[in-house]
Amino acid sequence: MPDVCAISRRRTVAVAQVELHRCEVERELRAALARPPAVDAIAGLIDLLRPTRRGPSAAERLGLVLAVLEREPELTAALRARIADVLTGMRLVYLLVESGVLQDLGVGSVLARGASALLLPPVPPADDLRGVVPRLFRRADDWRWVRAIPTPEWARLIRLCLGDSPRGLHEEVDVALRALALRIGGAGIHEELEGKLAHVDIAASPFLELPIAADRLLQAARGGSAAEDEIAELRAHVVACRKLVRGLREDKRVHGASLRLTRLTRRMDQQLTRLELLMCLVRPRDEAQRSSALASLLKDLVEAEQAGGRVTRRLAQGVDLLAYQVTEHTAAKGEKYLGGDRRDWWRVLGSALGGGAIVGVFAILKLFASKLDLALAAEAVVYGANYAICFAAIYLTGATLATKQPAITASAIAKQLDTTATRREGLDRVAETVVGVWRTQFVSFLGNLLFAFPAAMLFGLAVEQTLGSEMVSTDKARQLLEANHAFEGPTLFYAAIAGLLLFLSGLLQGIVDNRVVYTGLEARLAHHPRLRWLGGLRQRLAGLVARHAGGLTSNVALGFALGSAGVVGEILGLPIDIRHIAFSSAHVGVAMLDSPSLFDAQEGGLLLIGVLAIGFVNFLVSFGLTLAVTLKSRNVTVTQGGALLMTLARRFVASPLLWFYPVERSEPR
Repeated sequence: MPDVCAISRRRTVAVAQVELHRCEVERELRAALARPPAVDAIAGLIDLLRPTRRGPSAAERLGLVLAVLEREPELTAALRARIADVLTGMRLVYLLVESGVLQDLGVGSVLARGASALLLPPVPPADDLRGVVPRLFRRADDWRWVRAIPTPEWARLIRLCLGDSPRGLHEEVDVALRALALRIGGAGIHEELEGKLAHVDIAASPFLELPIAADRLLQAARGGSAAEDEIAELRAHVVACRKLVRGLREDKRVHGASLRLTRLTRRMDQQLTRLELLMCLVRPRDEAQRSSALASLLKDLVEAEQAGGRVTRRLAQGVDLLAYQVTEHTAAKGEKYLGGDRRDWWRVLGSALGGGAIVGVFAILKLFASKLDLALAAEAVVYGANYAICFAAIYLTGATLATKQPAITASAIAKQLDTTATRREGLDRVAETVVGVWRTQFVSFLGNLLFAFPAAMLFGLAVEQTLGSEMVSTDKARQLLEANHAFEGPTLFYAAIAGLLLFLSGLLQGIVDNRVVYTGLEARLAHHPRLRWLGGLRQRLAGLVARHAGGLTSNVALGFALGSAGVVGEILGLPIDIRHIAFSSAHVGVAMLDSPSLFDAQEGGLLLIGVLAIGFVNFLVSFGLTLAVTLKSRNVTVTQGGALLMTLARRFVASPLLWFYPVERSEPR
């Protein structure tokens, strides 16, 4: 039986503590409202709401303040008077129109303004309410607890404190609504958007109708009518405008993306959302809707004034669509590696064997190049060209380089996470994809290793028989072997550098493919007047360039980056080099060919572990970075990621062999 007396005593203590807190809040609130001037009085109220480490949360503090204000009408009247004093003569238009809305500035201008504001903070005009916000919310992270308090709780406070809003506030909201509608209408016929919306009749464009409908609503509101028809008309135009804007963001394969288009569409989407909030203030259904709209505005504006001005945040807001588009193109390339049946497994193995053979040949050519007496800069170019030709040959022959896959398969997985529901059946489909990716990645590693090693030995033997000399000396062979010991020296660090470069090459492929779509490169080449002499070949050439521009650019750039990394590190005096699983395997093969005495069972085991560890780090860094970028660009939640990991763990326990070969199995329950 529970101790009823003990429970009663605990409840009594809890009630007493709440009453004590309420008395403290009432005393502090009276003291705050007595402060001159009015801005400091309101700042005192904000200080009351700000949470401390061990005290009540912001929401609990707000609850205590609301209880005091509801019980003490004279305090509520005093607070309303103070708020009216702050708002009197203040301009709210710029706060309502611009705060929290992405600026129409390029990356360079964003950086310049951010640096300038950091060194010499701007001073708003004395009658601009944007200058009052920092005086009320004085700590840089106040926006966090402001955002954490539920909107209905803020709405309760606003209903108590604002009462009948001053006439000047109504006028400012009207001007802000008209200004926003005009800005959206002007942006809607911007050349950057108009070219992508050729199917829209400009004469009947909802962007041009938007400011007209806004003016009709304001006229009806000033006349005192319910303005229901005008609100419905304006809302219909807002919906039409948003559909067109989001269509540009969603039809990525058709339109492509640019930083300029990113800013315009994101800015317009934010402006349309703000316009809907202002509509609720101009002609609200009831007091609850007006208070809720003001509460949402309060949270947005405080965050915008405190966190929105940071340079990193401005840059992040400006590139989201471009990141999305880049990874979307990369995902399209990676989808061919998501197959899960045995035919796909053997197909990938065959292409990986071909890739390993090509790597084995070019690994020998690099050793030849290392014997040339070249200046460091020339050596970097020669090594880079050797790798670039190797990767281009792999790409053009349809072979597979194992470490090139993670940067594109990660995007494909993120795409499925983005488009799949968080229900069990949705996660199961994504988990199936992940298992398929792991399986094809494993077989790619296997194919590269199986052929890079013997191909290097066979090609090296043929060269030695032809030239009558060894490819590498015993000392050089020892260096090649030591470079692949995973736990000696910076081997794994160099493997991580290779993974980073592989990740960047994947992004480059997406960027180039995006530019091909965005600029209409295929059509421009197909109709290029100076290529008429090609006749029918002009169309075929345009198609080839459009299909392979991203892949070739990415592979050539990756080749020069990987090939020249070690020489660049030597030039700069920095510990920069790369380790790549396929080339490491080929180098081990050459060393075994010319110095078999260096090998025994222990050395062979260490080298096997080392090469596999290099491949794992190549994969982990490239895959992890790409997945992080794509998840960020698609706003995939942590909850989705955690649920996916649990699903994958169940699948591994149920059928571990399935992760390496497509065996038949029953679905885990």
